[in-house]
Amino acid sequence: MIDLSTLVLDSFTPHVGTAFVLQHPEAQETFTLVNATALPSYDHPMKKRDPFSLFFHGSRTDIQFNQQILPLKHEAMGELEIFLVPIARNDDGTIRYQAVFN
Repeated sequence: MIDLSTLVLDSFTPHVGTAFVLQHPEAQETFTLVNATALPSYDHPMKKRDPFSLFFHGSRTDIQFNQQILPLKHEAMGELEIFLVPIARNDDGTIRYQAVFN
């Protein structure tokens, strides 16, 4: 399992457009990383990285996961546990999710 505290925006930008797969007791879901964006930075003595946001599109229209930590597997990055929040429904009925890293 990857230690999320070591990840930065540049860890994800090469993987925009690729799949992160969830194996969940309710269903299998594929989340496609559609955007990785820097957030406004700040100076703080405890700061470990610049903040960034990730946006994913789910592949299913029949299920929406509540905000929670989800175990995802990526072909190149391996296994990650990411806190995803559903933020909108896309035009095709799939759900858009966001993860924010501070």
